[in-house]
Amino acid sequence: MMRLLTFAFVAAAAADDSRNETLDGYSLEGLQLNLSTCDLFIVALAMAENSPLIDSFEAGPAETLRQEPHLARCAVGAESPLTGPGPGHLAASPMLVAGTTPVFTAIMAGQADWLAAILDAGGDPNARRSDDLEALEFPLLYAAAYGLVREAQLLIDAGADLDATNGMGHTPLIAATMHGHEDAVRTLLAAGADCNIATTPQGGTPAIYAAGALGDVYYEILTVLAASGRCDLDQVDANRWSPSEWAAKSDASGRALDILATHGADLNQADKWGRTVAHQAASFDHPKVIETLHRHGADLTKVVPFTMPGEGGAAPHHDPYR
Repeated sequence: MMRLLTFAFVAAAAADDSRNETLDGYSLEGLQLNLSTCDLFIVALAMAENSPLIDSFEAGPAETLRQEPHLARCAVGAESPLTGPGPGHLAASPMLVAGTTPVFTAIMAGQADWLAAILDAGGDPNARRSDDLEALEFPLLYAAAYGLVREAQLLIDAGADLDATNGMGHTPLIAATMHGHEDAVRTLLAAGADCNIATTPQGGTPAIYAAGALGDVYYEILTVLAASGRCDLDQVDANRWSPSEWAAKSDASGRALDILATHGADLNQADKWGRTVAHQAASFDHPKVIETLHRHGADLTKVVPFTMPGEGGAAPHHDPYR
């Protein structure tokens, strides 16, 4: 019922001559609405499949923004009036958090045509929103995390910052990698995204995340990253674990490690405790990884000079070639 009433308000606002005025004083089951035209436009985009406002624009997104200057002004606004609990906040749609712009809303609602029109009208591809539990604070990060390739390309073409980060240091390329979206990874790399930016404080890079994940899609992503020639396959995280060490620990098949080795990764790197890639494989009882290391000429004889508590210095104890 609340949605239907909201749609009615949106439709009424579209038909009202005083479109720049605020609609206030309405109460929906105890929820006070104080919605401006920009709020209504954002709500309509968010619920586009069912919104009479969006459906009423028969001219299409681009022509509509040319014909409706008040909506065009909303499209280029730096921030939404949806600012938090109380008047002006639409609790019925929790994805509309503070700072949600039409650019962001069009992406979340899967409205690529509206996104293109809004960006062409001057919408900011880099505007951030706050109060976001998923930390998907800016449009390209959201598009990358959900594998929205068309939307990502539109944002890139409009000047989105390829290497922007959220509070955890996640770039769009890291997000696309973590969530297993190969096409998004390819799109970002083709546009020139930096694949050596690391998260904070862990220090994870796209190569590290791909090497440490399981599944065919991550093998494909790791291959794309490695073959690009731009990703440092030996860059280490906060524990000095390289992509090869993550592959040795996580992937018992040895396939991820084979991809890294084929593209020139150092298979003899040691972490901050002195353990090599071979030690990681042995510790996790991954004989196929040991075989892969042997095939690529890794040193399987190194003794750990400094060990973690409770461990004695030793060479890889599951090394069948020792």
